[in-house]
Amino acid sequence: MMFLDKTENGSLKIAPVMKLIRPTNRNCWKLNFNDMKLALSGGKIITPFEIIQEGVILIEKSIIKSAGKLDEISIPKDFEIIDVKGKIVCPGFIDIHCHGGNGISFNVDLPEKFLNYSQWVSSIGVTSFLMTIVPTTFEETIKKLKDIIKIFKFSNYIAEPLGIHLEGPFLNPKKHGAIDSEWIRNPDLNEMSSYISASNNKVKMVTIASELEGSEEVVNFLKENNIIISLGHTDATYNQTVKAFKNGYNHINHCFNAMRGFHYKEPG
Repeated sequence: MMFLDKTENGSLKIAPVMKLIRPTNRNCWKLNFNDMKLALSGGKIITPFEIIQEGVILIEKSIIKSAGKLDEISIPKDFEIIDVKGKIVCPGFIDIHCHGGNGISFNVDLPEKFLNYSQWVSSIGVTSFLMTIVPTTFEETIKKLKDIIKIFKFSNYIAEPLGIHLEGPFLNPKKHGAIDSEWIRNPDLNEMSSYISASNNKVKMVTIASELEGSEEVVNFLKENNIIISLGHTDATYNQTVKAFKNGYNHINHCFNAMRGFHYKEPG
């Protein structure tokens, strides 16, 4: 959950709700909020169903118990009230495609630095994320996956790492974009299976070009393991794309970028 607040110059700044109740010293990240009872009072609340003007959200043990109009919900006496009047309170962003930020790279840095990323990205409204890595050699990718999953042994992150997004290596070199084409290769089931094992099943999304030979076998494997299959860095035609989504693809990676463009004789 996050709130938006107008600054003096009229622009918006974003911050997670926890910033309101945590002290500024570094030890604050170790505090346990599971037993706290909070009331976010007076803000504009955006839900999947409606926008509530001057609303209130009751949170108990990190779970939203109720949300509604301020004059319709009674705030229990044992709840700590946080005044968010003039602010927008809305669900936090889930970033499913991020390679890092604030000087930190998931491909390069070690998990200890990912905690700094987690703290930083929470300040711009992200409450959870997938750590996205791009292709290198098979050996380097295996090593990186084994390193990345060490973040899950930590408990003092703010924005929560949900897993790993593999952007490749089974991509079309014609549409490699910013990815080094040297490390792009054709789909291989044994290779993908090795990645899933090395990640301790923390791979949650894979971007793969559907038109490549061998992709269907890999896609079937990913479906069996409940992994999101994303179409990207692809030169697939319209018909190939339709077939891909019928066969199990359920997401598109940076739509209209690094993929076949529109042509008046062939939609792409």
